[in-house]
Amino acid sequence: MRSVRVDAGLLEKVATAVAQGAIGVKINPGVRRASGGALDAEYSSISKHFTFPHGFLRPVFDEALVVHEAVHAGFDLERIRMPAADDEAAAYIAQCVYLLHVGVEGSPEDEPILAATWPLARLVYGGGIVSEELLPPLREAIWQFPGYEHLNADREREYVRTGLPPRV
Repeated sequence: MRSVRVDAGLLEKVATAVAQGAIGVKINPGVRRASGGALDAEYSSISKHFTFPHGFLRPVFDEALVVHEAVHAGFDLERIRMPAADDEAAAYIAQCVYLLHVGVEGSPEDEPILAATWPLARLVYGGGIVSEELLPPLREAIWQFPGYEHLNADREREYVRTGLPPRV
């Protein structure tokens, strides 16, 4: 994984893009499926929108999903490219850092992605940096999760990252 930084500045760019209408928000109850132990959500770098299963956020796990998807949107805005499993890893780490920040004690043990993410999130939350050597267990958890079969089939696959079109 190339070195990437997920910070408030990246998330502020996403918030600004949403506020200006450059990134949309859609509600689709059909987006619900198991993903890392929470309600799923999506960010489309093609149509530049988030999709959430309902129009309200329940604390804290839905809020953490917004952080997760905002990381993907931030990488799209900045045109940051990497293998999709690493893109997901960064988003899961940010999601779990948020959960730590709001006082969630630990990850659900029956959720392999969150279980693999939690030690890395604790490291980041404590001021540390996730090195390449620490990523293989999280990558493997992502590749083996039923919702990410496509990433396991093509481990070098990247998400489309095109940024926003220039304003006319």
